[in-house]
Amino acid sequence: MKSLSIQNTGFLAPKVASVSYIGHDTGGADAIFAISGGWNRAYGVTAATTSSLIYNKGVVSISFYLKKIGSPTGTISFQMINASNALVQTYGTVAASSLTTSYVKTTVTGTRQVLGEDFSMIVIFDGGDASNYVSMERQTTGSYDTTNTIMNIKDASNTWSQDDSRDARFEIGYT
Repeated sequence: MKSLSIQNTGFLAPKVASVSYIGHDTGGADAIFAISGGWNRAYGVTAATTSSLIYNKGVVSISFYLKKIGSPTGTISFQMINASNALVQTYGTVAASSLTTSYVKTTVTGTRQVLGEDFSMIVIFDGGDASNYVSMERQTTGSYDTTNTIMNIKDASNTWSQDDSRDARFEIGYT
């Protein structure tokens, strides 16, 4: 039997910053967002003003409450986009088929990126059809922080619009 000797070399592991969380965690959606290639392709939340509670956060993780309708296939992408709707970073992906038929907090983690004014955290899914798609939980009451943090929507014709009358159920982890 060999023995293992562990020696203290004086090396200290780097300090890991603690992660804080912020988001709209109110359940009870009054409607759904259908995400598929034939309908709206992306939904998310936007720091519409510098007064947004998510503005200027160093985002390390993104969570949205998602479920599947039918049997969608393909990849759901969690991204940060800038004020011009250009990709800043992809935080991660999830297989649409891995979702359940109930809303579940679905989280991905990526490299820290600061969320600027008019930047959005979004979910994109281009697959699916009228019977097989991804749904995001939302509500039109109990606004997250009024018109400071709003919905960003990309429709089937790839046109982006913002909507301050609805909120997605979301959470971001930040440092």
